[in-house]
Amino acid sequence: MKKQSKTWLVLIIVCMAAVLFMGFLVYRHNDEPQMHEISVMENRKDELVFDVSLDEYIEQFNRYYRADYRKDYLLPMAEWYSETYSQGIHSRYETVCYDFSEDPTMWTLPTITAYVPSDCDAIQEITVNFDDHGYREDMYTLYGELCFYTVKVFFPELDNRTITWLCKTLNNYAYQNLLPYEQGYSSDSVPAVLYYQNGAGIYPYFATGESMHLCIIPVTDETLQVFADKGTEIHNLSVQSSESENVHSEEEVLMSDDEQKRVETVCRTVTEICEPEYRNACWEPSAYMPDQNVMTQESIDAMEQRLIAEGYAVLDSDSRYPAFLQNAEGFSAFWKAVQNGKTAQQDYLWISPYGGMHYASMENREDGAYYLEAVVKWNEQHKMMITELYKRDVLDWELTENGNFYYKLYEAHSPAFEDYTMLRLEKPDYALWDLTIAYLNPVGYQSNNLFSCEWSAEDYGTLCFNDLLEFLYREQSGQILDPTVLSCQEKPFYYQIPAETFESSILPYFSISLQQLRERSCYDSKTGTYPWLDVAYDNLSYFPLITPEVKACRQNTDGSFTLTVDAMCIGLKTDSLFRHEVRIRPGDSEAFQYMGNHLIKVSDELPAYVPRLEMQRKGTV
Repeated sequence: MKKQSKTWLVLIIVCMAAVLFMGFLVYRHNDEPQMHEISVMENRKDELVFDVSLDEYIEQFNRYYRADYRKDYLLPMAEWYSETYSQGIHSRYETVCYDFSEDPTMWTLPTITAYVPSDCDAIQEITVNFDDHGYREDMYTLYGELCFYTVKVFFPELDNRTITWLCKTLNNYAYQNLLPYEQGYSSDSVPAVLYYQNGAGIYPYFATGESMHLCIIPVTDETLQVFADKGTEIHNLSVQSSESENVHSEEEVLMSDDEQKRVETVCRTVTEICEPEYRNACWEPSAYMPDQNVMTQESIDAMEQRLIAEGYAVLDSDSRYPAFLQNAEGFSAFWKAVQNGKTAQQDYLWISPYGGMHYASMENREDGAYYLEAVVKWNEQHKMMITELYKRDVLDWELTENGNFYYKLYEAHSPAFEDYTMLRLEKPDYALWDLTIAYLNPVGYQSNNLFSCEWSAEDYGTLCFNDLLEFLYREQSGQILDPTVLSCQEKPFYYQIPAETFESSILPYFSISLQQLRERSCYDSKTGTYPWLDVAYDNLSYFPLITPEVKACRQNTDGSFTLTVDAMCIGLKTDSLFRHEVRIRPGDSEAFQYMGNHLIKVSDELPAYVPRLEMQRKGTV
């Protein structure tokens, strides 16, 4: 009887396993690509489109994403933000632009944009976009994932490794070739480099002050020839895909066996030192990607301090203040040797929010300058795994008087948008950084001229209040100004901001009369509104990425204070693209007013600011 019971139990288990296995096969079958082969067609005269709708793209993207994460990422098209343009990037006809963000209130999140003709549902162009001025590793990872799955939809013939290589190659190309793109991302844009296969073309677009875009468009032999005649570097992916293995291997051969052994030895040593702190680390949901966990800052600090105590040069990170290199004394000797043309080496480490570790080695040799890096992660047994190991040529490096070390690599792997990466070798003044955070960061230098023009409470000069609106609105209300809920005027196009919203956002921060504000900001008394445009490709004013750093604070006799600020520009390898003084009058609690801005030292590379509104570009300030 017991034997018979065991037999039935075995049969039941086998049947259950069979059912589960069949369910797994069905699940895998349902996740297999089902979209038809993509081809190119002409919609309107000289307007190329893919014979794929946005809904079909979303469905296919989610199939690939679901296979890895067991959930969808993109929402249905009806939930994407849409706006109609008079023409697209590569179309002279009316085009609907659809934008998707996982969280529209978080501007640092990577997004996806689809351009669709106004008379059909076929896709003209897909772009994956990234504008992360915080340079967060998790945001860069998400951007890479969105690029990967989008490319997989339009280039299904490519294997995963080649797709990864292609995305990395194009993004790196854009990082290091800004000048071809400085004309702005518009219908006249010509790709600097384009890869194509089976009617799909892919190219990067990125300019200083702009978002990074990975763009996919339909192409024919004729359009490829037109691009080539205009100077575009054309590559056939059918040929490149077969060579991509060689591209990978050539990168890997750059590092000798002795170098690999040395890097592995260092990584093994430092991970053994940090293992107790890693085992006891505390985790929390990422502020940017809540479905992923990151180490708390306290746990990161514990790992950093353990390494610092052992004498390693380590980036001391902080959730509020910029990271700086502890035990950085060796950089002085290293840099002196470099200047004297001698062989030298300088290593340093930093901890990732995900608990991984980066080891970097700067080396100066007779045959050139090199950068070696290893990315270390932990497996489930808390043992070291080197997930990336590579070597790059250093194109340029420099140590400034302020103790900032800039370097530029041949093939930048860094998520930072600048050509250069900067290491702070000296601890920042936290009291002065608190002033930077409180008074400079809320507005910054992008898409406004509060800190880049000369003005005072007696003479506001060329200060544009309209372009300040979204920054001060966010600071005042804690919310992001949403264009989708605003009324607008069509010709010329601009959003109409109710007077109460505009004035309550601007007036608290300036000593200016209501009448003067209305005169300077194009107030329309008939509608009771002010004109405003959000930042878009057709009104973007070129301006390099700036990091403000307050260098001094001077108290004035009238109760105000003046901040001396260096506008650092990592992309141009300078600690001070220009220096300015901001005069501020404090009020009750955290209230304050900007009283004036004075330019002290200005570089020739600082461009003039161009307002977004056409009426203000013509001189009506």
